[in-house]
This record gives sequence, C-alpha cells and structure tokens, in this order.
Amino acid sequence: MEYAPYLKYYERAIRRIEYCIHILCVLSPNLKLSELVQKIKANSSRWMKQQGEAYEEFYWRRGYAVFFVNYAQLDMVIRYIEKQEVHHKKKPFPKGYIEYLEQHDLNYNEQYIED
Repeated sequence: MEYAPYLKYYERAIRRIEYCIHILCVLSPNLKLSELVQKIKANSSRWMKQQGEAYEEFYWRRGYAVFFVNYAQLDMVIRYIEKQEVHHKKKPFPKGYIEYLEQHDLNYNEQYIED
C-alpha cells in the first residue's frame, strides 16, 4: 500500500489501460473526492507531457466515475482491477463501460464518456 501525502489517500490498487485508469484507494476524510481527481489528473498530465513530443497533446476526458465499495470486498475489487487489461480486450471502452453502467442501473451522461 502506497501513501501519497500530497494527495492524502492510500492507494490499494492501480491499473492503467489504454483509455482509462482504475484506482482503488482509501480516501482521507479531509480531502474532497473532486480534489483528489483533479490532483491526479493535473499531476499525471504534467508528467505525461514531459515524456516527449508524442505526449505533448495528452489530456484527460472531462468526466470521471467513482464507485464506493464495501471494505469487506477489497480483495475482490483488487482482482477485478488487476484483470482489466483482459476485460478491455473483450469489451473495449466505452462500450464495456456503458454496458456495466446499464447492467447496474447507474445513471450517466454520454457527453462525459466520449469527449
């Protein structure tokens, strides 16, 4: 488990796939969720743009999704995150994501998914 003091959260699992990133973390009660997302996007964008000319135009989508999970299910969620590369080969983003949201009857706004 990594601690990022400037973000005030404990990282439990992280997996980057071509079009998205999955992060499981324990958020400090002193940090707003929107602040955490903004800091992750800002710091990672800055880092990406320093990786060479091919990444100078890197940007994040405007939207993001957050799912709260039961602490007793952390191991299951970590396994889910670890298998995302295989999952995305079967159901690429955004199709697989939209199917997931609809399967669980979750509301979403398409303008934040495909911008």
